[in-house]
Amino acid sequence: MEYNFIRFAGKLYIAGYIIIICMNIIKLLGYIERIGDRGISPTRISRNTRYVEKVINILRKYDLIEIHGNRYRYIYLNERGLKLYNLLRQVELILSEGGEINLEKISDKNFISKKKYAPEIFTQSPSFLRENPWLAILSKRGRDEA
Repeated sequence: MEYNFIRFAGKLYIAGYIIIICMNIIKLLGYIERIGDRGISPTRISRNTRYVEKVINILRKYDLIEIHGNRYRYIYLNERGLKLYNLLRQVELILSEGGEINLEKISDKNFISKKKYAPEIFTQSPSFLRENPWLAILSKRGRDEA
């Protein structure tokens, strides 16, 4: 009798652990969805700075984001994050169509790459700002170059 209980408790522990992992993955995908292909301000995640730092650390752990700016930070998805974001979009399209899931529909033809992707700030700025090579240098100021 005790052996069955221990066995059941072990299975229950593993099931709980799997549920926690799935919840964390869902949260991670939610953050990626919220950031999207345009980026967001950290205050759009939460007004709680500790929580925002926790989220940023999780996204950095998996190498999914870039942060621009010193005083007014803005969070963008890097190339890896954009790939994941595009996969989410494609899965959403497949599920919205209904019927059978055809994995051949998942392709890179609609992929938003970092080369095509520019922050909103730079696309709406005047041409003399967009073409200024010093902006790239100044944006790296204060970062460790290792």
